[in-house]
Amino acid sequence: MLAGVLDSELQNNKFCINSINRIVTKNLGLKGRTYLIGSPDLSHISPISRKQIDTSKLLKHPIYYLITEKRPADMDYYEFRDQFEFSKIFDDIVNIAYENNGSIKLYETSRDYKFFTKDDRVIYYEKNGKEIAESLINQKYIDKAFYYGHEEIK
Repeated sequence: MLAGVLDSELQNNKFCINSINRIVTKNLGLKGRTYLIGSPDLSHISPISRKQIDTSKLLKHPIYYLITEKRPADMDYYEFRDQFEFSKIFDDIVNIAYENNGSIKLYETSRDYKFFTKDDRVIYYEKNGKEIAESLINQKYIDKAFYYGHEEIK
């Protein structure tokens, strides 16, 4: 809500810290002072250590991991992802995740296998995905993978 009010107000006025102060104190009725944090401040707010924080316990399960096919060589990453995210496959999996109060993630072979739980589902739809899914089953990371369009995904 705050971001929406700031955005609409700042589109009408020149961006400056005084505009933000006015919005926060007068329009929203909040007390205090706003300070802009920018590039010179990044060294003071960035992590000291590169140690990863384990957030796997915070993920909403079941997670529906979707194994995508290899990106065509003539297509850049963003074009491929956009095309896939507007596909029927993606829509169907999003709906399944929603109906089961879960979440969806495009499977990343380098690390996602570490986060599997017994409730999660792995879904593939083509040859490359089948090979990855079979490898995960053989390595005992998952018990079963679902073949989109051929099996009911629960």
